[in-house]
Amino acid sequence: MSGNALPIQKLLVADTLKLDDIQRDGLYGRGWLLAHYLMLSDARTGQPRAYLDAINAGKAPLEAAQVFGDLRKLDRELEDYKRGTFKVMKLSGTAIKTAPVELRKCTPGEAATMDVRIRSKVGVDSKTSLGVYQRAKRAAAPHPDDHGAQMVLAEAAYDAGDFVTAEAAADRALKANPKSVDGHVYKAMARMGVARKAGDKTPATWSAIRKIIAAGNRIDPEDPEPLILYYRSFVDAGATPSANAKDGLHKAFELAPQDNRLRFNLATMLLRDGNKARARAMLAPLAYQPHGKGLAMASTTLIKLIDSGDTDAVIRELDKSRDDKNEPEEA
Repeated sequence: MSGNALPIQKLLVADTLKLDDIQRDGLYGRGWLLAHYLMLSDARTGQPRAYLDAINAGKAPLEAAQVFGDLRKLDRELEDYKRGTFKVMKLSGTAIKTAPVELRKCTPGEAATMDVRIRSKVGVDSKTSLGVYQRAKRAAAPHPDDHGAQMVLAEAAYDAGDFVTAEAAADRALKANPKSVDGHVYKAMARMGVARKAGDKTPATWSAIRKIIAAGNRIDPEDPEPLILYYRSFVDAGATPSANAKDGLHKAFELAPQDNRLRFNLATMLLRDGNKARARAMLAPLAYQPHGKGLAMASTTLIKLIDSGDTDAVIRELDKSRDDKNEPEEA
């Protein structure tokens, strides 16, 4: 309401890597206003779809924006719109169907490790993971038979690179709850970490790992993590993913489309399989998101290479991204 820090030409390009803090704030406010105006005001019916179709067809943002006509006029319309009456849509609470909600108290082990669990879920890096791991060991030690406590320890140990302890904690969690999908996931991840560290790519090693992942998948086929991990087991082993693994990655994305890393991994799989059109469509939301950073840059680079028609350059960039620790990993 206070001004227009981002004129329409910059708003539509949305090159977030070149925006200053004030303009980035403007991207949120002005972007929300533009989306609301185009979708709910009935003033420009059909134009939002035409714009998105042009973007998805590979046109540059300002070229696609020709569907709006004079952009300065659109900017003036937005100024008028924000001072007017907004159209709203009402949704009754009865229209939202919810499952029964069940509550239970934390077990003693879950309560004792809750602070560490929250810290782990927020995310750690090489500098913070060891401290979180030490806290997890102290908190989980009195609760060796508690599934929740041991899963917290397994995650913290894995993040800190102690794969042996991570697997042992996952085993204790599985003993407490054999139906734990996370227990199978972290047991498999720990085994994968050991194999990667040792450079072990023998088929027997990775076959055993995949059996652990498959056991987790059988417990809950709708959990995306085992599906993602199964595909990744082929990539980490330097093997060609099976058709089943590829199907699993597609299924995982259907279950968790909000996972940006998963979206990037699926796009790279599609590129390696030669499906450039589908891969480009998968990468576009990553390239234009305001907080993408590394993923946004990598996706933008890949889209440019796809549009250039240089298939060999696309594959070289994928190989570079996988080998360069500063770039997004393929899986």
